[in-house]
Amino acid sequence: MSLLLTILAALLAALANLATKRNLDQIGSPRGYLVIYFFLSFLSSFLINPSIFQTEISFTMLAIGSVAGIFAFLLMISLTQALKYGSPGITFAFQSAGSVLPSVLLFFLFGPLLGFIMTPFLIVGLLCVLIGLFWSAKPELWTNLLKKFQSFSQNKPSTMHELQTTETEEKINPSHSLKKWAFYAIASFFIQGITFSIFHWRSLLVEHPPSTHPLLSISCKSGQELWFMPSFFLVATLLNALFFFLSEKRLFRRTEYFYGTISGLLNAGSTYLLLLATYIASPIQKAIMFPLFAISVIIFCGIWGQKLYQEHINWIALAICMLGVLLCAL
Repeated sequence: MSLLLTILAALLAALANLATKRNLDQIGSPRGYLVIYFFLSFLSSFLINPSIFQTEISFTMLAIGSVAGIFAFLLMISLTQALKYGSPGITFAFQSAGSVLPSVLLFFLFGPLLGFIMTPFLIVGLLCVLIGLFWSAKPELWTNLLKKFQSFSQNKPSTMHELQTTETEEKINPSHSLKKWAFYAIASFFIQGITFSIFHWRSLLVEHPPSTHPLLSISCKSGQELWFMPSFFLVATLLNALFFFLSEKRLFRRTEYFYGTISGLLNAGSTYLLLLATYIASPIQKAIMFPLFAISVIIFCGIWGQKLYQEHINWIALAICMLGVLLCAL
């Protein structure tokens, strides 16, 4: 049952990603949408964990959640920028694959004493992830490059004034937008990994007593970790709101209300199902839950990217990437 709930949570997360893409298609800017999305996620963090109101406030968890919220803000900026320049299925695959990075980062930060070991499975898994992502992205890059080159050959600009515009510049240098996509997609991969690492660090502060390690010199009581999520979503909401009102200086549009609300509710449902799955999962099931979640998101996003956007999906390459995600959890 727990693994089924994990797959359902991944389906809701993939649909939330679709709402992000749809909003971007219609508005062209993700900023207003993200304010609504994160605000609803903030409210849902109290509904999912109502016992938080009987728990003592932990300023440590509030601070750590705020740091994670900053990375969530950066993640959505890089992710939405990548969606402007590249195909959604591959873009979300890069983001989801970032779930393998905590195993590496936590090994270098805490080492074997806390159970983080650099196993052969982890090394092979990382190689599979990198090979799969590169292989899945490379055909897409070259296909778009060829299409843009052909478009430029048929519609060659004739004046120097046209050459100074951004769109004409991208026609002259077709690899310009592809380089931007690669930059933002890779940034999403690493920011996702850092964010997940902070989530793991939060758990360590509850599970282990204070030690001489600088990152474990403080501790929190069991239950106080509930304050992590509200601060996580609140900081992300405030940063996006500040960015939105300062840069665009307008009110929200109906499309942003619609997709922001849908995405926020889907994210809340995904979070609830994932938390419920962790409560009923066996120790063996817990070990594969999050890799299964990441793999399922990659598959679902690949399916709607292929069906709705006629995206060329290299399923063999993504299968290698997903195998790597699973190996990193062993």
